[in-house]
Amino acid sequence: MNVDIYAKGEVHVRTTTNFWIRLFSSLRQTGVRLDLRWVPGHTDSAPVHYLVNDRAAAGNLEADALANRAAQFAQVSLDVSALVLDSLSQVTKIQKRLCVLVCSVPRRCKEASAAPAARVRLDPLDALVDTSAHDVADLRSQLRCSRCLSCVARSASFCRQWLRSPCHSVQVQQHQPTAMPQTVVGRQVSHSSHSLAWFRGLVFCVRCGNQGPSRFVKLSQPCSREVIGLGPATLRAIGEGRLPPGLDAWPA
Repeated sequence: MNVDIYAKGEVHVRTTTNFWIRLFSSLRQTGVRLDLRWVPGHTDSAPVHYLVNDRAAAGNLEADALANRAAQFAQVSLDVSALVLDSLSQVTKIQKRLCVLVCSVPRRCKEASAAPAARVRLDPLDALVDTSAHDVADLRSQLRCSRCLSCVARSASFCRQWLRSPCHSVQVQQHQPTAMPQTVVGRQVSHSSHSLAWFRGLVFCVRCGNQGPSRFVKLSQPCSREVIGLGPATLRAIGEGRLPPGLDAWPA
């Protein structure tokens, strides 16, 4: 019995085991005043008279005897304890074996991580424009060449490559379509299978009739070599100098 817990009173023991609750409840109902004192062990062989009297020592011995009798009723049978002890022994052996295996494994050598690749510093677009073979006009988000009639978006991945490429000048004829080589509009490059022409700012294919006023859709794909869809109407209107269907005004 813990004398310190009893000394703290009933309010404290309400948060501990049920034993203390039952003890204080019995004392309150019977009106018994209980005085607990700590007594060192083994007082039967050498009683400590300066701490307790003979009567208290005898009571302590009787309490020990009763505790031993109660412990005998709570003994675990060998059938149960043997299994628990055997399992505990097996676990201990496994843990020791694992420790030996972990300690015997050679230390792994860490591979030196490769240094991150240095970022390639791209040339500023303005510097490339000054040295480019193209006659570039800066249109904020786009760069337009007045010679080859290409118009490239600044954000296009190939914009710097285009500025370094040679310029194939196109001799523009105002009153009739002008043949032109493979060109760029925005972020798209025309497919090489198209036979392109330029008329009043409109890029179109003379074979399939597809056009790309502001961006290439079908002109970036292989040419079908057949005039289908709006192709006949587009070629007929351009041949007559009229605005093709689908356009509100000429691009240039």
